[in-house]
Amino acid sequence: MSSDSVEKRFGEKIVTAWFDTVINPTLRALSLEQQRLSKKSWTWQFIPGRLESIRCVSQMIPVGYAPNLEQFKKYHPAISENITFHDDQVAQLFVACKNLERAILESDELREVFARVTTDEALSELGKSLRDMFVGAEESERLGWIAQEIINGAGEIPSYFNHSPLWNRRRDEFMRVLDHPQVSETKALTDRAGEKLLQTVNRLIELLNDTRDQLSLEYDVPPVPTASMVVA
Repeated sequence: MSSDSVEKRFGEKIVTAWFDTVINPTLRALSLEQQRLSKKSWTWQFIPGRLESIRCVSQMIPVGYAPNLEQFKKYHPAISENITFHDDQVAQLFVACKNLERAILESDELREVFARVTTDEALSELGKSLRDMFVGAEESERLGWIAQEIINGAGEIPSYFNHSPLWNRRRDEFMRVLDHPQVSETKALTDRAGEKLLQTVNRLIELLNDTRDQLSLEYDVPPVPTASMVVA
């Protein structure tokens, strides 16, 4: 084996494929995670019960390119290790959000606030009925949608969410549920899980950017090749 083949482990095609199907899609997804986590917006969805925009790295890769990710990880053990940390911490945040949802729904506080802000008089001020805002939903599901917004620390939500008039008018009252003794400790655990994940996301972004720059200079491949595939 020649010294050249030993020194140059990869070719331009492999590096380009890594950029297109592994590094750049992952950096885009991690950037979104970074924004969400910084705002403590966990993107929790009451239905179907998942984190919407915070996910394992393998789910950030375009369909069909998992082998490229595995190959990239094989030659970049520090990144591989941090991907494992990241995915484990995503799972921990999922569990924390699920536990927080349970604590909120089991607290008397949420039911009391909901009952107070959905009296006939309160609803007439909104010009909406519960049926308008929670189509076909039973009380437990109505509370679930409000719990989702509380968990995510949602600000004013768009009008295409049916329950937006109630949430936007009564947000501060709903958010105070987090101060209830039955809920506050679980909220603190969720915050810690999110902060821990954010630290790992920051580190992973740093590692991926540094590696991309190094590979770009070594193999004369632009960080974002002109023929790069477009990944949503």
